[in-house]
Amino acid sequence: MAALMLAGALVGTAPVLAQPISGKGATVRYQNYNSFGELLFIVAEERFCAKYDIKCSGILITSGPLGIQSLIGNSLEIAQVSTDATIRAISNGADVRVIMGAMSRVPFHVVARTDVSLPNKAAGFPAVMADFKGKRIGVTARGAGVELVFDLMLRAAGMSPTDVTYVPVGGPPTALGSMRSKQIDGLVLFQPLPAMCITTGICETVIDLTKGEGPSAVKELTGAGASMVAKREYLEKNPEVIRAFFAAIEDAERYLKDPANYEDVKAIAKKHIKLDLPRADEIFDISLKEWISNTDTKVSRSAVQKFSELLYERKLISRQVDPKDIVWSNAPGS
Repeated sequence: MAALMLAGALVGTAPVLAQPISGKGATVRYQNYNSFGELLFIVAEERFCAKYDIKCSGILITSGPLGIQSLIGNSLEIAQVSTDATIRAISNGADVRVIMGAMSRVPFHVVARTDVSLPNKAAGFPAVMADFKGKRIGVTARGAGVELVFDLMLRAAGMSPTDVTYVPVGGPPTALGSMRSKQIDGLVLFQPLPAMCITTGICETVIDLTKGEGPSAVKELTGAGASMVAKREYLEKNPEVIRAFFAAIEDAERYLKDPANYEDVKAIAKKHIKLDLPRADEIFDISLKEWISNTDTKVSRSAVQKFSELLYERKLISRQVDPKDIVWSNAPGS
């Protein structure tokens, strides 16, 4: 009898084994720009999604607002966009949430043509901003995040957004063409454009925001440079799929940040990103290393709040949006 009672007690206190994480074969379609910005996604797709029984599949959508629209139209499960684009969408009624970070720091460089006179270049920010007065500044599109950040830099230097003329030039390849043809004097953009400047000699980085250069107002956005976004309805209806996706992305982040895996990460990236340029390998290495260093899945709620305040101040949204209505409660970060 004593033996039976002991056996019963042991059975009653035996630990319950954790259930394995499984997305049960679900497909998770993510936004793909054909850029280095999707490193987490493509490493997860190649190495970790199958481990958690999900199929990760990139869908080419090269605009943040279009990514949000695709979420709402159920053409995507996960978009990756600049945090300001997400806040604008939410303020206009889109029921989406930031679920993870993607890039910590604002991933932009301010570059200028090498033949443009910048007498204050050596002094750096804020003095060099005066050299851009009256200049034509390239941005991906009018009203895009790059323009918002450059406006912030102008105001921090005691200038006005009207002191420059913004010119939409698209992504790195077309932007470099605009530089080469002297349609613009400078621009605000992300890798691989700065690396292309180095290898062609056409342009050069003047302010590197990825290294903490620039005004404190931009540094306050660190922790929410870009983020992953999903529909709130999808999050509520698919908790197991989201758990599996999180696990794959977290594994991918650890993997790509381990220097021992650099060559494999580079090989994976080259399967998805094509650079048909002179000195392409050099450009690839410079860009890849910068994006790896800036990758972070955590989300800073205070940085999200700063984005909301900035957009409201610029009258780009009609009301400030509370971070709890922007960031999903289960999103990693503080």
